[in-house]
Amino acid sequence: MRFAVTGIALLTLAALLWGCGGTDPAVTTDSSVASTVSTTPPQTVSPIKGTGLPQLVDIGSNSCVPCQMMAGELEELAQQYAGSVEVVILDVYDKANEALVREVGVRVIPTQLFIGPDGRELARNEGYLSKEDMVEIFQKLGFEMRRGFGSSGQGFELDGVGA
Repeated sequence: MRFAVTGIALLTLAALLWGCGGTDPAVTTDSSVASTVSTTPPQTVSPIKGTGLPQLVDIGSNSCVPCQMMAGELEELAQQYAGSVEVVILDVYDKANEALVREVGVRVIPTQLFIGPDGRELARNEGYLSKEDMVEIFQKLGFEMRRGFGSSGQGFELDGVGA
């Protein structure tokens, strides 16, 4: 019985660290923020429009534990850094998001896409990230992240609709 409990605990921990489903995330050696963050060649993501602000596009699911854990982090990021970054949350299982998920090659949820003001993907992460890690990634990408830039709730979108 002890081995079964230990095995379940290890599987749960692995799911929290690596995300829900898919294959192992790509690991880079040049990132001190999170081992799963990688910069990718610039890619135009057609459903994500250039807004003049960098965007964090979180692709996850309500049934994914790490995605649920990130919900508060994403809301805080959107509220505290409104005017510096837009936060968009997409449900991987929503038919409306199917083409985007396929286009950007989501392998694991949660996946965060760091999108430049011109709509190009600059970096991505597969798995859980804290708000502090997200801010640090944007700063390493060269964006100034200022707190209290907008009023509470601005910049936060759920499935492309303002929340």
